[in-house]
Amino acid sequence: MQIHKTIIFYSNRKLLFLIIWGLLAATIMISQGFKTKAQENSWELLPLNKKITSLETTHKGIIAGELDTRAWLNPYNGVYISEDLGHTWKESGLRSAGIKDLFYDADNKTIYAATYFFANGQAGAFKSSDNGLTWTHIGDSFSSNKIWAQGDNIFLGTFSHGLWVSNDGGTNWSQKIGEGFFGPQINALNGSENVVLAATGTDLYKSINNGSDWTTIDTFNNKTIEDAEIVKNVILVSTKSPTQLYISYDNGNSWELMNDFNNERITLIKLFNNKLYFGKSLTTDNYLSIYESDDFGNTFKDLGLSKNTFAQIMDLTWLFSYPNLLYTVNSENKIYKYTFPIGINNTGFFDIPWGFYTERELVTKIYSHFDHEYPLLGYTEYQEPTNTRGTTLNFLGVRDKEPFLYYSSHDGYDFSLKYGTNILAPAGGFAEYFYCKPCGNSININHLNGYQTTYMHLQKNGLATDLDNTVWVNKGDTIGKVGMTGNTSGPHLHFAVLQDKNNNGLFDDTPDGRVDPYSWLDTKTKDPWESFSWTDRTGRHEGSKSTYLWNYEIESYAAYIRNKSDENTILQNETHKIEIPNNSYDIHYSIVMKPFSIPSIYTPLSYVPGSSIVLTAVDYFNTDLVNLLHPIKITFNIADANTFIPESLNFYFWDPLNGQWKQMETILESANNQIYTTTDHLSNFAVFGQKLDSIFPTTNIVINGTLDNGWYKTQPTVILTTGSTEDLPFYSVDNNAWEEFTAPFSPGMEGIFTIQYRALDSAGNTEETKDELIRVNVQNKWENTIKIKQNLFIFSQN
Repeated sequence: MQIHKTIIFYSNRKLLFLIIWGLLAATIMISQGFKTKAQENSWELLPLNKKITSLETTHKGIIAGELDTRAWLNPYNGVYISEDLGHTWKESGLRSAGIKDLFYDADNKTIYAATYFFANGQAGAFKSSDNGLTWTHIGDSFSSNKIWAQGDNIFLGTFSHGLWVSNDGGTNWSQKIGEGFFGPQINALNGSENVVLAATGTDLYKSINNGSDWTTIDTFNNKTIEDAEIVKNVILVSTKSPTQLYISYDNGNSWELMNDFNNERITLIKLFNNKLYFGKSLTTDNYLSIYESDDFGNTFKDLGLSKNTFAQIMDLTWLFSYPNLLYTVNSENKIYKYTFPIGINNTGFFDIPWGFYTERELVTKIYSHFDHEYPLLGYTEYQEPTNTRGTTLNFLGVRDKEPFLYYSSHDGYDFSLKYGTNILAPAGGFAEYFYCKPCGNSININHLNGYQTTYMHLQKNGLATDLDNTVWVNKGDTIGKVGMTGNTSGPHLHFAVLQDKNNNGLFDDTPDGRVDPYSWLDTKTKDPWESFSWTDRTGRHEGSKSTYLWNYEIESYAAYIRNKSDENTILQNETHKIEIPNNSYDIHYSIVMKPFSIPSIYTPLSYVPGSSIVLTAVDYFNTDLVNLLHPIKITFNIADANTFIPESLNFYFWDPLNGQWKQMETILESANNQIYTTTDHLSNFAVFGQKLDSIFPTTNIVINGTLDNGWYKTQPTVILTTGSTEDLPFYSVDNNAWEEFTAPFSPGMEGIFTIQYRALDSAGNTEETKDELIRVNVQNKWENTIKIKQNLFIFSQN
């Protein structure tokens, strides 16, 4: 592809570049910058048109409680359950009880219900330890409003009898808020292992000793509490009249007003996956929706439920799946399910910077990852802490040591590409050449939208630009070829992204502005690099937030597995097939197959390209499932593994405890061009085998010149030969950049130095590096000096 060049004189190119940048930035941002597509509406109305008051997530499914006072309709007024993510519902006990609140103790797999009506002479608190098949009444019979439990500690909020607490699983109870028959109504109730909150019409109470003692929180005196949410040490409380949102980071000892919503109303608040979700209505505009906030309500966005109604949100619940799901019910008897988007957030503008066969190469070609803990490679003012050296934290939140993940402090990505592969501009911009000893021949591209990309270890020939000029390149233009220049053990592309944090156009924001173009995709934790800060002699520094910058999503295949013995589920792409029996676990769960990066194995075997995958599974509560009750089958298509001996191919899994790839029993089906294995555990899997051509190339060196007592008195000529014309020989003079040998060369230097050399064959086998010591003394001024140094060196050894 032709490269359209804008030549800028080198001496003034920085100044002229800034001028051009100012003129073109707006145009470029519009044409290739961040996409601004409206968020898709992902809400679905579910088929349970009942007077639902409460929703809760259990290990078996979503449960819903009904309270319908229209007795003439003979309502069910019990618990419903859906085991298929809300598509169908069935009755699950407590008929006629009138459910006001449901709570699920996930640690003990126990459901608790607070009931309003007397059914069979009983009301109040009920519990079920078999997912609603049977229910047991616990405590006295009071019409009840709220319930919460943890282990043997059960808290029951009533309509007119105050708050009751049991610390022995429901056998014995004591009234803790209120006295006798006319105790206050409990309108909100929630807790954690550290603190429990209970709200009356005028006060918010707190207990830090499992309900034995209670104190009022002065911040909320004479305020009506709408809801309280507690996760670990963080507490959020919403109030009515005025409508406000408060937060505490210390178990309720101190409080901060996060937002004042004026004439709006906040009825329900839930923390899920490090974000806050709440129902908010605007009475003046007759508008109701669900909102999401990643800063505890300081700022928020509308998730698009968007109903013109005077209804209120009655409850919210969620579950982890793939994708994650959020459920809500409003006072108009409607249950909605929200499906969280998966993948890119319409911020990408990078194409894959090489000619690819499948988009999976965006992951399967990765050899070394961006380290999200300390991407400080080459920065000398601050050192990575000792306890994290040798480990890498990648964009999926996986932390491990070599050889599983490479490599600690890395500030970009190493893509394993064949020598000579054309490297393409992933987006338009100004390209500029630079060289450093570790980097080799390199290109920077300023994309004029606050991002700069870097490409290292390129060949000397075929560069889009050199030291003398800066050029404009369009998306898809060739900017260089994969080489081995700089510090490299083999041909690859080092790709890195820098953000212009101070917006001066110079990209001097290193290491602060280093970002990962894959963003941070771990849903359980936050990116440590984004929140990391430090001070060194150059001043204060802060890490950066990484945004997904690719135009392609990371391929993944997922399935929701219901616990049924007569069904199987299949995940399949062009290379892999996963067969999962639906009774592989005793609860419902989600399983995901994703491509993974290139693994390393310290054996004579070689990795089969494209065979690396990771299988993960989570239950509704984001608990990782590793060991299954029944095995799954993994099949790999070996049609493209034609450079390997078929009988040598075996599956391996990564054992994180021992830090090793371990061989699995593998069956070869030659007729179907596939191999398969079975396993009852989930991990990283890859295929290794022996290449048909596993013989490493051999390079010979010949040095011609005039020798005198071990010294060349004329500049020598170096010739490298290999055993095959298809082998590519490389050399490095005195540990400088690697260059491809194409013709005899002279080192062009004097003194004692080494010539390093090796070869790469067409099968990808790389010869071990060899060294040849050379002494050159053309001008007769090195020999005596070197002898003195040699004497000192020998002396130091003795």
